[in-house]
Amino acid sequence: MCEVVICDLDHKDINEEMNVFSREGLDLLWLHCKTQEEVIERCLGARVLLNQYVRMDRKIFEALPSVKCVIRYGVGYVCNTLGLYGIDADGGFAEYAFVPEENLVRIPEELPMKTGALIEPIAVAVHTLRETGFMPGDNTIVFGAGTIGLCTALTLRLFGAGRVTVAESDEARLELAKELGFETINPVKYDIAQFTARKTNKDGFDRVYDCAGAQSAAGALLDVVKARGQIVIVASYKKP
Repeated sequence: MCEVVICDLDHKDINEEMNVFSREGLDLLWLHCKTQEEVIERCLGARVLLNQYVRMDRKIFEALPSVKCVIRYGVGYVCNTLGLYGIDADGGFAEYAFVPEENLVRIPEELPMKTGALIEPIAVAVHTLRETGFMPGDNTIVFGAGTIGLCTALTLRLFGAGRVTVAESDEARLELAKELGFETINPVKYDIAQFTARKTNKDGFDRVYDCAGAQSAAGALLDVVKARGQIVIVASYKKP
């Protein structure tokens, strides 16, 4: 049993019809073990992060990875029986939550808890870049300045992108992106195709990352990508 300390919420949570307070389950917890003595001695009071994937083929709290999925796909998180805490199992909007020990990742004591809560979205960004062939020097644009979008932009900069531009229609989020040092554009107020032509010498961006999951962003992706460039859909859409 874990005491929930920090639990995040993103726009996809609001799209979940089952429970508006569901997704992302638990992001950062204090772990208080109530099981075997040796487990209590090892884990009591530990600061941990939750691996939010859960297997749905057997017991609801069966931990990953599934051996069958590892053999078939090479990884445990790509599986037909994959579920998520907060959607397929109870999430983290509670004082305490029961999760399997195998799903808990211990974090260093010196790491601030609010920083630790960013591990999962940063992991999303790093995985995105590694899986899609990003190369240092690429000119990039990120749609969406929410948590995933800003983490993707920060990771792109750290990985050596030639240019990182953030497109966002919400002025508060746009201001935060500016404070982080990114070039920004509000595609609702300005013509993003003209902006792209001006900034890229009419070439377009090498790589375009959709972290917004909004129809307005989807409609602009082809306006900013270069010929033989790459569009990466990082966000999830409620409807096709």
